[in-house]
Amino acid sequence: MESIPHDKTYDYIWLADTNNIVNLKLDSKRTGGGIWQDRPLGVKQMQACAAKWGNLKDCFRTLHPTTPAYTRITTTQNPKDTQNKKHITKKLIDRIFASPCMFSNTRLPRIRTAAHVRPTMQEKALLSKLGSTS
Repeated sequence: MESIPHDKTYDYIWLADTNNIVNLKLDSKRTGGGIWQDRPLGVKQMQACAAKWGNLKDCFRTLHPTTPAYTRITTTQNPKDTQNKKHITKKLIDRIFASPCMFSNTRLPRIRTAAHVRPTMQEKALLSKLGSTS
């Protein structure tokens, strides 16, 4: 964070694969119950970066403050579970932040919508063919 300069005359858009949960109730869900924060230091640093670059706002949370949303969905199984029960874990860990002025109705550019999209099977196949392993 210290090595990236901040110019107060610029507006910023920051795309981040943050791998942390900010709002436990809206950004995390697990079958069988349970919500947790597994990266509190990551949240702290993310928030410090957003503050340093002009109090950047999370685009999705600014436009959808009470909507549960998830960008990572995984199925896990405890090897010690004798019933072979699987759990689905959902987390919102990918974010786009923007300068607060970009949410104004009186200037351009302006952020009007924010949504999470998932690639289709065809898009995933193409990415894999191009060499992606994620």
